Formats: sequence, C-alpha cells, structure tokens
Amino acid sequence: MNQTVFMLGMLFGVFISGHLGDKFGRRPVLLGSLCLIIVSNYAGAAVPNLSFFYIARFCSAMGVAGIQNAGVCLLMETISPEYRAWVSVSFSCGWIIGLIILPGLAWLIRDWQYFEAVTACSWLPMLIAWWFLPESPRWLLTRKRYTDAENTIRKFLNVNKLSVSNLDHTMKTLETKIELEKKTKSTLTSLDLFRTPRLRRITTEIMFVFFVSSFLYYALTFDSARLGGSMYINLFISAAVEIPACVAAPLLIKFVKRKPPFVICFVVTSIACVLVIAVPEDMVATKISLSMIGKMFISTAGGIKFLYGGEVFPTVIRTVGVGTSIMCSRIGGAIAPFVRELSKSTHVAVPSVIYGVLSIIAAIMVFLLPETFNRQLPDTILEIENPEKLTIYETKGPVEETELPEPVTA
Repeated sequence: MNQTVFMLGMLFGVFISGHLGDKFGRRPVLLGSLCLIIVSNYAGAAVPNLSFFYIARFCSAMGVAGIQNAGVCLLMETISPEYRAWVSVSFSCGWIIGLIILPGLAWLIRDWQYFEAVTACSWLPMLIAWWFLPESPRWLLTRKRYTDAENTIRKFLNVNKLSVSNLDHTMKTLETKIELEKKTKSTLTSLDLFRTPRLRRITTEIMFVFFVSSFLYYALTFDSARLGGSMYINLFISAAVEIPACVAAPLLIKFVKRKPPFVICFVVTSIACVLVIAVPEDMVATKISLSMIGKMFISTAGGIKFLYGGEVFPTVIRTVGVGTSIMCSRIGGAIAPFVRELSKSTHVAVPSVIYGVLSIIAAIMVFLLPETFNRQLPDTILEIENPEKLTIYETKGPVEETELPEPVTA
C-alpha cells in the first residue's frame, strides 16, 4: 500500500509540476518541491496514525516528482550538448548512491519514525540552491523575458570566464525566432503534446518507453525480495548491480549517440527475462544472475531516458512533456507489484513473458524516435515539425570561446 500511495503522489506531482514549470518557471517549482519534501518527511515522522502517514508520503512524492521534472528540464536547457549526457546521468548516480546507503541506514535505525526524520535531514543541504540556482534562459526567452534571459546568459559567461563577441546579435535573432510562434498558447497543456503530427508521434513513443522502463525496473527490484536471506543484503545487492549501469550510461550516450545503447538495453533486458523461464527452479544462482543482468541493463536505460526525454520536447512545452512521460513512469511503477502476483493466479512464467514482450516493444519505439545526439534543443513546436532546421553540432559542442553559433529560425 505504501508503494502505491507514493507512486500515486508521483503521478499527481509530475502532472502539476509540469504545468507549473512551463507557466512560472523551472526554479520556483524546483525550490517549492524541495520545501514540500522536507516538511512532508518531518510530518511523516511525527504523525499519530497510518492514515496521516500516507498523506505525508503522498505529499513527499509530489515534491520528489517536482524536483525530478523541473530539475531535468533546467539541466537540459542550461547545459551544452558536450556535457549534457554526464550531468543528466548524475541523476541516476545519486539515486544509486542513496539506494546503496539505504539498507545500511535502515539496519542501524530500526525505529521507522527516527528513520523518516533522518532521511528528511538529507534534503536540508539542498536549500543552499535557493541563493544561486538560476532560471532557465531558454524558458525566459519563450516567455518573452528577453532582458532577464540576456542577464542570466551574461552571468553564465562570467562564471565560465568566456568572452562572446556576438551576444547582442544572437539575442535579437532568438527574439525573432520566438516571435514566429505567435499562435502558441501562453500556457500549453498536455493536450498540446498531441496537437501536431510529429510531436504527437514522439510523445506517444516516449511515454510508452518511460512506462516500460519504470515498470521493468520496479518489477525486477521487487523480485529481489524473493532471493531469500536478509532483505537488507538483498536490497544492497540489487542496488550494487546498478553501479556498472551508472558508469556505462554516460559513456555510451556521449560516444555512441542516444538510440543504439537505448535499444540494446531493452533488447538485453527482454532476453534475460525470457531466459529465466527456461531455467529450472533448482538453479537458483542462474536465475539470480539473469535477473541481475536484466536489472543492470534496465537501470542503464533509466539513466538514458531522462536525458532523451528532456531533449526531444521543445522548450515551450518541455516540462509538460517530461512531466507527462514521468507520469507514465509512475503508472508503470504502481502496477509493477501487482503484475508480479499474476504468477500465483495464472502461471509462474506469465510475469516474465510480459516483461520480455514489453521490453521488445519499447526497443522498437526507441528505434522510431529521432536521434538527438549533438543536436540543437528545439525551442518551439514549429522546430519539432521541421527538424531539418535544427543545428547539428560538432563533437566539441556548440559554444566557441569568442563567438556563439547563429541561432536557427523556422
């Protein structure tokens, strides 16, 4: 029940944060979500009964979804293609480190209220972001706040000790490009993700990929509880196999583009899940090994999906697009425990077959998505429908030390 409540909170949170992020900006949503998590976690440690605890967990999950959603978009919109992969995958690395520490912390602190309070403390250092976290200049441009956007960019240049000769010209060209999207609504919603043909296809495909990735991740994680022995050790092992994924993901998407490693991850996961069916019950070590292989590759896919999701949607609707995709992830995570129970009411092989089939379909969906490696992020829906107008950067990235690249107009 606790897992379902948390996933429902994430589901509601990504829906709300996506719309708020595109309307009010990435920074206020991220900072507001951080405060919601801290307050909810401390409240959860002090509540008098289980019902109030579930409410606190729901609110905390909303905050986590807001940070995840707004954070991904802010990173994608402020990092150049050269570093985008490394920074994005750091999301996954942070998750893995926390997951590895968690069982040891739970073993030391057996009282759940003290445990809840201690985990809430881990969020407090992030409050320092209140004083230095910038707003996304891309978002400022799409909201026609050109002066604020230029000031933010100049701060970036000063911090990085870069001197750009054509910034004024670049800003005027960007203003012209944004003005071309005059028919775009001031506040876009999830329905606008399906407004144009190409964006509609991309949205459908990425939503399904996010759903399957999260579904398989949680399904294989929950399966680790059936390995026997200490649940603390089992959780530690399940987290430890994600370390290679954390290392491999940024290397793959930096040097081998986005789509090939993404497709391979789903294919290998599918093969591992299906092979489990053929292994006799007494070969426990082999079953565990196959399950951990599947977990490792689906974790790698999870590290890639947030970067990919942040790159395929245009700036004017990026947080809504990423938020809707993450919402599909939470649906997958919420139903994962129940699919596992199908083995009791049908056949023991049914869950593994479902895992394998969904993973192959997800691989096909990724194959149909556009490649985003070293490409300019789309700012408007017009650019999504006319991808040939987007700049393809060289390996070293788009920003030179003395001059910015000429912006592309639709």
